Amino acid sequence: MTANVGMISQEKASSLGRIPAWLWLGAGVYALLLIVGSTLLRDSDTYWQIVVGRSILEHAALPRVDLYSFTRIGEPWTSSSWFAQVLYAASYHLAGWSGPVVLAAISIAATFALLTYVLGCRIPSTYAILIALAAMVLSWPHFFARPHVLALPVMVAWSYGLMSASERREPPSFWFGCCR
Repeated sequence: MTANVGMISQEKASSLGRIPAWLWLGAGVYALLLIVGSTLLRDSDTYWQIVVGRSILEHAALPRVDLYSFTRIGEPWTSSSWFAQVLYAASYHLAGWSGPVVLAAISIAATFALLTYVLGCRIPSTYAILIALAAMVLSWPHFFARPHVLALPVMVAWSYGLMSASERREPPSFWFGCCR
């Protein structure tokens, strides 16, 4: 019986070791952000983003004038973050304040998982994790439920695609390609 338990725990340990480093890091970052989720809401503009997104959804149109600021109400304005605002509004509608927290946490975790993946294509996983964690620590003051957070994974993917295309001396792929 004891030998069977040892074999089972050894099998579990070896299967856990097959999980890629980028996935471990992404899951860890996501869990950490959910634990400290209220810090993602410590920005005065988060609700403004949600309200603008709600307006876009209700009217099925982008706002053409500023209806929400104190100093420029009624002035011509085009939202440059309309897609993120819609996503935040929808997540708020679905889950209250937990929605934007989960959305921002997923985006941030995906960013650092992707960064670890990209680095892991070129250097050992241990170093990739350390560099990604250092980047996360340096970026921490900017983690809020705001539109820029939703753009982070796209920025990492785009940078990787450009870098890879440059190394291959060809135009970047629309799909950015995978590790080669």
